[in-house]
Amino acid sequence: MALHIIDPRIKLNEDNYNFELESNFEKDFIFKYLPTNTLTFIQQLLEGQRKLNTIVTPEIGHHFHSQRVDFSYEFPYELEIPFEVFGEKKIRNYNQGILIEIDGTHHNLPEQKLLDKFRDKSVKDTNWQPFRIKNITDESFANWIKRSNSLKIIDNNYNKELSDNWLDILQLTLSPFAIARVQKMIIELILSNNLDLKAKQWSILAIERDVPCVALAIEDLKQHFQYLFALAGKEQYFPTIDLRILSTEEFANSKLHKTKPELIDKFRSEKEFDLIIDISVLQRRGIVKTEIPFDAKNKVIIRSSHHVNSERKLYTSDFIDYQPVTKKLENETYKAILQPKISLTYFLRNIFRKESFREGQLPILNRALQGKSVIGLLPTGGGKSLTYQIASLLQAGVTMVIDPIKSLMQDQYDNLVKNGIDSCNFINSKLTREEKTIATNQVVESKVLFTFVSPERLQIEDFRTSLHEMHKNQVYFSYCVIDEVHCVSEWGHDFRTSYLSLGRNAIEHCKTKNKQTIPIFGLTATASFDVLSDVER
Repeated sequence: MALHIIDPRIKLNEDNYNFELESNFEKDFIFKYLPTNTLTFIQQLLEGQRKLNTIVTPEIGHHFHSQRVDFSYEFPYELEIPFEVFGEKKIRNYNQGILIEIDGTHHNLPEQKLLDKFRDKSVKDTNWQPFRIKNITDESFANWIKRSNSLKIIDNNYNKELSDNWLDILQLTLSPFAIARVQKMIIELILSNNLDLKAKQWSILAIERDVPCVALAIEDLKQHFQYLFALAGKEQYFPTIDLRILSTEEFANSKLHKTKPELIDKFRSEKEFDLIIDISVLQRRGIVKTEIPFDAKNKVIIRSSHHVNSERKLYTSDFIDYQPVTKKLENETYKAILQPKISLTYFLRNIFRKESFREGQLPILNRALQGKSVIGLLPTGGGKSLTYQIASLLQAGVTMVIDPIKSLMQDQYDNLVKNGIDSCNFINSKLTREEKTIATNQVVESKVLFTFVSPERLQIEDFRTSLHEMHKNQVYFSYCVIDEVHCVSEWGHDFRTSYLSLGRNAIEHCKTKNKQTIPIFGLTATASFDVLSDVER
């Protein structure tokens, strides 16, 4: 219920509505038609003037390059709309969204009718439902909307009082989203040199319009950085934070506040802050005019998006040489070094929700995190995959994992997704030719952190060319992981000729930013001494 976001406190009018309304007819639709038909909550859901080429298929998008739609609402999931045919009740599923055009008299012109027909067909082809409203008394749109169960939930949330119980539910559900957004924004400001990570102090003003999040976000981010600094052996500390929190009256007494915040409406200051964060999860982008009347070197407004308006791209950069994690003893055993182990265990618990490392995992991580090639021999179920996964997450680069069979790829892919790491894909014969091209492009364009491929893939010239394009585009690898690495050895029972050139091909075609050769990460559960020696060679 709480994920159907809407802010019941916002009452929109012509003075505070932010999207540009191009005609009186559009104003009447928003401020008269919707309230008259008990659809006031829809005002907050509708995005004004979205580009049409972001809705239609790419093949015909160029026809609508500069065209926009009056209003649109993209569904967060598939909508079910009940309807009747000859008295029989049925359900129709709508996948994408609704598009609303407010048609003035010029839409009666023959050439405009043709364009409208073309536009409507184009949006229907992408499973959007177009509506054309020609007069303010037309109730067809309102009747259609009222049949949607998910929109009834949002309507119910809009009319629900912010009671203590509902406030608790909203905060527990939505604060993790808000925290992640604040952390991403701070990291972006650091990367763009708008915030100096080496500064002694940052002064931050947080304007929290609903769920508390900024203090929690900063505390968690600071902890991340401190463990990263310790693991890298850096004598560096996250800046101390001079933080002022402003809240609305409804959320001022939240249990998530460490100290009682000040109220937004009563706060006054002439100080210049390093950063002002104005954040709301319940509000969607662009709905309400927002002015920040305080001075700051950086001002950031964070709102929930109407739709995904940019593709995720992962930053890749220099390979980080971390501190040694273990020390090799005379009897061929290893002793963990306390501080780096504590830092690594923090990330193990934070990301994978595991209490501690298993025997043999830390020595493998020790070499990998220092950028050295490593062969990891651990029994089945001993946590081989976790070693390369945690190492890869601590490096700003792409990791290629080579698996001999599709079921292994699928299993590792599924386990990553279960742990909330969805920036991964696989390229194998399960995919169509078009799907393979899309998956390869995701790797080249830095849209995935892990890619699972077959050993034969590195022998394909087109794929090699794509890997070289990565380097030209400044997208870099961190590791090449060879799973079931005993298949490399001609002495092994499972030798595969496609494995013979993997080491050479990885070094030649998978480039890091600042290392001469990519670290190769070999993993196996079964190998004799002779096989291991052959694998190493």
